[in-house]
Amino acid sequence: MSGARRLAGLGVALCLLGGAFAASALYVPGLTLLLLAAAAQLGVRAAAWGARLEREPPRANVEEGETVTITLRVHGALARWAGELCRVPGAEPERVPRAAGGAVTLAPTMSRRGLHRIGPSQLRIADPLAIAARELCSPDTEVLVLPRIEAIPARRLALLGAAPRDARAHRREPAGAEADGLRPYRPGTPANRIHWPSVARTGALIERQLSAERDRHALVVLDGRAPADGRAFDMCVRAAASLATGIARREGCGLLLPDVQRAYVLDPALSSWEPLHARLALLAPGGSVAHAPVERAATVVWVGVGGPPRALATRLQSSCYLVSPTAAAGARVLFTVSGCAVHALGGAARAAA
Repeated sequence: MSGARRLAGLGVALCLLGGAFAASALYVPGLTLLLLAAAAQLGVRAAAWGARLEREPPRANVEEGETVTITLRVHGALARWAGELCRVPGAEPERVPRAAGGAVTLAPTMSRRGLHRIGPSQLRIADPLAIAARELCSPDTEVLVLPRIEAIPARRLALLGAAPRDARAHRREPAGAEADGLRPYRPGTPANRIHWPSVARTGALIERQLSAERDRHALVVLDGRAPADGRAFDMCVRAAASLATGIARREGCGLLLPDVQRAYVLDPALSSWEPLHARLALLAPGGSVAHAPVERAATVVWVGVGGPPRALATRLQSSCYLVSPTAAAGARVLFTVSGCAVHALGGAARAAA
């Protein structure tokens, strides 16, 4: 029961007692309490009329370790004068700033990837005697915390065979390669690769794309099996994101996630990176890695607690690198990224993984 109701109830009780015992002196305090309760209730309602509590933006995306800026705005001049504000649940109440339209800023630092909710802010409007009160709440704010991307120097990417390749290598057509699509003509492409029916139809130069060409790119594989703990898997996710974007900016690459049968292709412009980044933010440990894309890749960058499974490792004909939160025994660490050690796996090392 609110304070106004309790005060009004006490006033009614005094008036009833005055009538029952013919004690007219009880009517004065009884009526006074009734009027005080009514005035407090009406004053709070007037202050809350048209009042709103809003947050902007309702949703935000930030990387790990970054601060998200949220503006909290109190609408209603009387509400700003009579209200107390709690920015987040459990925070100490504070007076609403009357300048700048009653706007305050929340700036929490988001430390771990995933979807987080910042609980509602609360505005409490009360009379000076705290007899009556009304509470307004803002909506929650959803914050998607994306894995942090670490910049990797070019000299380190070159250790993975991810340096830009000579243009002549892109013009050599592998034996037995099959066309699996079309793309705009690139200067220097041999005439036998031009798709003349499309040229006649559109008037633009179109060339055939070979399936083997995409296999020449490096493939970053994120392995979610058996992480030591959530922190170790978070390190792997950050390392995979950093390596995939770093390699892709130089020559394009593939990114293979758990329980996905085909690798996502990243071009040097990273045009498809934004939805992948959001997917990595929500990715949970576990799942299996599809073998076929790994077997076709020319360079495999395996990111996980352990190396490729034995059944897959024995069939790999490509260069393979392990990126793990723990350094592999007897292997030379090439460099570190996001707290993970990068080392090359030889044939014997892959088979023993």
